[in-house]
Parts: sequence; C-alpha cells; structure tokens
Amino acid sequence: MTDPLEIALISAGAAIAGGALSGAYQHFRDRLERPVLELDHQEAQAYFPTAKYQTKDGKEVVEIFVRARVRNTGFRVARECRVFLTNVEELHHSGTTKTAFHDSMPLSWPLGDFSARDIPKGVELFVDVVSVFRYPEGWNFKVPQLYSSQQGLKTYRGTYRLTLLATAANALPSKPLQIDATYQMDWNNFRAVAVPRL
Repeated sequence: MTDPLEIALISAGAAIAGGALSGAYQHFRDRLERPVLELDHQEAQAYFPTAKYQTKDGKEVVEIFVRARVRNTGFRVARECRVFLTNVEELHHSGTTKTAFHDSMPLSWPLGDFSARDIPKGVELFVDVVSVFRYPEGWNFKVPQLYSSQQGLKTYRGTYRLTLLATAANALPSKPLQIDATYQMDWNNFRAVAVPRL
C-alpha cells in the first residue's frame, strides 16, 4: 500500500512537471506564431512616387519620394508598428562620416501620418523616408521635426546612407535596412538604392 505522503509528493511533482511543459510549449508556440517584420527598398515605381500639387498662391510643386516597404510575414497581427530613421551618415569613397543626426525618429506613413499601425499577415505598407522638391531645392526628411542643429542636413550635396528599423509591440525589430540616397540639388538625378545585406 502506498503512503499518502508519497502520493502527495508524486502528485505535486506531476503537477509541477505538467505546468513546466505546458508553459514551455506555450512559449515555443508564441515564438513560432509571433509577427515577423521585414523592411525592403527596391528600384520600382512604388518606392519612388511623385506628387504634384499647387500651393495656395498657385505655384506648382513637384515632390519625389523615397519610400520603404514594411511587411509582416509572421502569423499574428503586428501591433502598433512604427518605422524609425535610426541613422543618417554621409557616404564617401573612403567610407561613412557621422552627421548631426543623432536620435532615432519615427518616419511618416503616406500623407504625413506618424501614428502606430497594426499590420496583419500578408499586408504590406509603405513608409516615406525622404523626398526632394523640384523647387525649392533641398532634402525633406519625413520625420516629425529636425532639431535646429540638424537643419544643415537639408542642404548637403552628395550621398546619405539612411538606416531604418521597423518595430512593433509584439514582435522583435526588423533587420536594419540601409538606403543610399544621392542628391546634388538636381532633382532629375535624385537616386536611391538599397545597400545589400550581408
């Protein structure tokens, strides 16, 4: 005949083991099903839209955008997703040089919307990174506001290396995306290409 204390100990051990296995399974399942954010930039029309509009005084404005695509390839909805501009560097033949940009800032969804967005599986959204105008000349970073110490970024002639990162409340950050954007204050020759990931 089995001792009641022995039965209690076996029962307690089984409960603890069952709870641990159940918790481990739940954790493993959640990791497999969580959202997976991916950022990319391609040389296609959707990544370089042009906007034409008129100001209140009747002047025509032509604006060319550089955009990046964010997708959720996981199983669950990516909650409260934002894409950040995390770094702006000058790109030279000898390498990169730091700029006055020193703080990660959220990038705009189309039409200047900076709010967080939920991204279901299979849905792709575009985020505006930077644009240039036909006139007046200059870079137009799609962040809420540049600091006064960063205003000089708008007049740089050359190539910027822009680093982006997508985040969500229930997902790991995306792999960083780097885009090399070249602008010599000539909007006809404005170019941007993604840096190949290693």
